[in-house]
Parts: sequence; C-alpha cells; structure tokens
Amino acid sequence: MTNRDAYIFGWVFGRTKAEIEKAGGHVNDDLGICASNPNRASGKILHRASNMRLLHLGSKFDEDIGKALCQLEEIPDPDEGLQPIDVRNSWTLGYYKGIYCEPLPAAEKKPFDIETRRREKKLSQAQLAELVGVTQAQVSRWEKGQAQPGEENRKKLMEVLS
Repeated sequence: MTNRDAYIFGWVFGRTKAEIEKAGGHVNDDLGICASNPNRASGKILHRASNMRLLHLGSKFDEDIGKALCQLEEIPDPDEGLQPIDVRNSWTLGYYKGIYCEPLPAAEKKPFDIETRRREKKLSQAQLAELVGVTQAQVSRWEKGQAQPGEENRKKLMEVLS
C-alpha cells in the first residue's frame, strides 16, 4: 500500500466518522488498529454509514467518498497484516483531515518520464526523435532535464509514448 493510498483510506474513515456522528451515531474506534489495517477499517465504517443510509446517490458525502476511492492505486488484502509505520502515519494524517471535513488534497501529478516511456516502447533516442520530428540531441536534452519540450512536441511525445 502506498502512503497516498493509506492517506486516502484514513481520510475516508475520518470523513465517514464525522458524517456518522453528525447524524447522531457513534463510532467506537481504536485508531491504532484502524491505521494498521486501513482497508478493513474503511470497509467496516462505510458499511455502517450505508446501514445508516448516509451514503446515497447524489449526496455530497457520497460524491466525496466516491472521488476519494477512485484515486486509490491499489486495494490491499484486508488480511495482509500490520502496515509499516510510515503507512500508518499517512493513514492518521488523512484521518484527521477527514474528521474535520477538510477536502482531500489533489494527488501530485507524476512527471512524464520520457526516458522510461521510450525504453518501455523499446525505442532508441534516434527513433523517438524521428517519430517526433526533432534531433536525437534534443531528445537527449529532454531526458537529462536540460530542456523541456514545447506544447506541440509534448503532444507528439504523448501520442508516440502512450
């Protein structure tokens, strides 16, 4: 589980707990146990919210939870065992943001790694340069971070390397 995934699970748990308590319910939670097994904890609290009819199509709460869960990169096995301390810390940070109904921060965009994508496609720098319409030296400068492709070349790179 990535730290971002753990943060999202914590945020979902905190946000759901806040909604349950707002509706007059109560959640008995041991944060240490929840942080060490985020998938199982989030599943339990979402089940509780569903039973209280807090999750329903069109509600802002339902929309927020759905958007958050769509950002998960992986869903761990609930029987996976204890998560490492950095993952538990990320869960706890997300929990406190969620409990105070703060919005889930946007994920950091991963940079487009030209060299990695080129190698995945089994292209040489010269082959990529020909496909994009630039010199091999230009591709080399982009890969080394010495220059950035312009808008037109970025579009061509995305087409060729996607």
